[in-house]
Amino acid sequence: MGERINADLFETIVGNLSQGMYVLQDDEAVYLNQHFGEMFGYPSVDHLLQRNMFTEVYPDKATVDLFKSMHDQMLKNSSPLVSWAQPSVRCDGTPFWLEVEARLISVSGRPAVLGTFVDQTDCQFMAEAMAVSQQTLRRLLDAMEDRVYVVTEDYEVVYANRKMVETSCADPKKDPCYQVCRGLPEPCEACTIDEVFTTGRPVHKEFFNNSQQAWYSAIELPIRMPGLDRPAKLAVARDITRMKET
Repeated sequence: MGERINADLFETIVGNLSQGMYVLQDDEAVYLNQHFGEMFGYPSVDHLLQRNMFTEVYPDKATVDLFKSMHDQMLKNSSPLVSWAQPSVRCDGTPFWLEVEARLISVSGRPAVLGTFVDQTDCQFMAEAMAVSQQTLRRLLDAMEDRVYVVTEDYEVVYANRKMVETSCADPKKDPCYQVCRGLPEPCEACTIDEVFTTGRPVHKEFFNNSQQAWYSAIELPIRMPGLDRPAKLAVARDITRMKET
C-alpha cells in the first residue's frame, strides 16, 4: 500500500510540473510526463513509452540530429549534466524554441538520461537561450571527426575545433595556418585563400599532408565572423586516406 501511495504521489508531483520530463535508456522513452506530451502536441504519452525517442517520439526531423547528438555525447563522455537550447516544432508543425537540461542517472543499475524541457519561445531571456545555442554549436563542432577551422587572410587561425587542435603541427593560438595544418615554414604552394576571397564561392580540393602522411578532402568558403574586421575562410577537412588506399 505504501509503495502505491508513493507512486501516486510521485506521479501527481511530476505530472503537475510546468516542465516536460523524460527518461531515456538505450534511446527508448521509459518515462514521459503529461506535460511532455502537451508541449509537443500529443494528447497522450502512453503510446510513446518504450519507443525510440529519436525516430518515433521526438517529432521534428529537421532538428532531431542535434537533439540526439547531445545525448550521445553526454553518454560517451559520462558528462553529469548538459544543457542547451534549440529550435523545434510541435506535431502540427508549429515552431517553438526549446531549452533542454539533461543529466545522467542510473535505472536498474544501467546508465540512463533524465531530461527536462522548457518552452522558451516567449521568454524575455531569449538572449540567454541564444548563448546556450552557441555553446551547443561549439560542442557539436568539437564532436566532429573532421578538421574544422577558420583562417584570416593573413593566415591567422581564429578558430580550431577539437580534432584540428589534436592533429595540429603547431599551436593554433599563435602560429600561422601553414605551420598548424602542415608544419611548413611558409604558405602552402596550393593555398586557396586568394581564390576563396576573389570568387566568393566554396572551393573543393584534395591534398596530401606530408607531416601526417594522410590524404584530406577539404571544402573552403569565405565567411564573416562577428567581431572580426578581416575576411576569413571556413575550412572543413576530412581524412580520406583509407578511401585512397582502397
